[in-house]
Amino acid sequence: MDKWLEIPKDRTRLPVGRLCLILALTILLLFVVAGRKTTVLAELGTLVLGLA
Repeated sequence: MDKWLEIPKDRTRLPVGRLCLILALTILLLFVVAGRKTTVLAELGTLVLGLA
């Protein structure tokens, strides 16, 4: 196996709590971006149809 694929022995692991926090914040950020995207698309749709 190539040397660059190996994990160094002296590397400290990321604490589980911090990893969970990073994942949770990433998911929340994705929800916010997805929610904003649907709202913008809905507003554009009403403008195109002339309902606004």
